[in-house]
Amino acid sequence: SRPSPSASPVPSPPPPMVRLVGACRSSRRCDRYSRPCHFPDCRSNAQDGCYLGEYDQGYESSQECKAMCEADVRCTGYEYQPTSVEGPCERHKTPITYVVPATGGFECFVKNASALQL
Repeated sequence: SRPSPSASPVPSPPPPMVRLVGACRSSRRCDRYSRPCHFPDCRSNAQDGCYLGEYDQGYESSQECKAMCEADVRCTGYEYQPTSVEGPCERHKTPITYVVPATGGFECFVKNASALQL
């Protein structure tokens, strides 16, 4: 008797991203003990003294932003801010560990919730 063909394994869907209200931030802080905070391809924010992390920014829709992040293994999560003039979609490459309050509809979506420091 001939063995029955085995079914190909079906890839499991990625775990759902955690949605947080606020602007995405990395755990590396820009403070008087860790200056300078201008790292290559990274940005700092003097207003809240936080390290913004490394990210790509564009004008994609929320769904496009999500799909691009899910398809990129380097993407740790994304921030979407619909009224941003610099582009509403930020796809982050450094671990997102917390959010800061922000006005204007900021939402932060994190792939690996275990990195969050809430």
